[in-house]
Amino acid sequence: MLWIEATKTLELTARNVTALSAKLDDPKSARMILSGCGAASVHAVETIDPEKVTAAAAEGVTTLTRAQLTELAVEGATVLVAGITVTAVPDAAHYSSRPAGAVIMPSAGTVDGPDFTHWKLRHVCEVCGTNKILTPSEAYEQGWDYPPRMGTFGVIGPRTCGTCSTQDTVWAALMLKGIAQEDLTDMQKDTIARILSEPMSITVEQS
Repeated sequence: MLWIEATKTLELTARNVTALSAKLDDPKSARMILSGCGAASVHAVETIDPEKVTAAAAEGVTTLTRAQLTELAVEGATVLVAGITVTAVPDAAHYSSRPAGAVIMPSAGTVDGPDFTHWKLRHVCEVCGTNKILTPSEAYEQGWDYPPRMGTFGVIGPRTCGTCSTQDTVWAALMLKGIAQEDLTDMQKDTIARILSEPMSITVEQS
């Protein structure tokens, strides 16, 4: 997925379109993908409210319906959403010089994409704020609760260092303490946003 600010154009690869369509059938999915630059995202929905689509676009979120995704399944197809041109391009247009991003399907617990085993990922403890760049193996050895060794990318669960308790996490607040999502703190809401955008939200430039 590529956002071109100058022309307000969003390029979606065939892989992107397929992933968004599949996410519509996954009840646990946030049904979103994020551009590599972080400036734009796409939200897949069954039907739309025009006012909400315009408001979302102002926040950098392009909303696409299942019907529009079907149109974009044809290479070269274009749809216009709230002043943004969404264009379907072949996978080779984006992945000839870099690997494709991971596609997370929460219900199945699968990650379709590159092998993250040796990747450096940003690990942020949601309790104490510790921020380290580690491989999954390094994090596991240091006691971190972090995917892919512990938990699943894109699924809300503990994101803690080896010192902090999972009882103080967003997961515990929602699942054990019964706190409504709208009553969470701003920091907890930021944690949820980061988790739902994994692994893109925690990847760092690989050398």
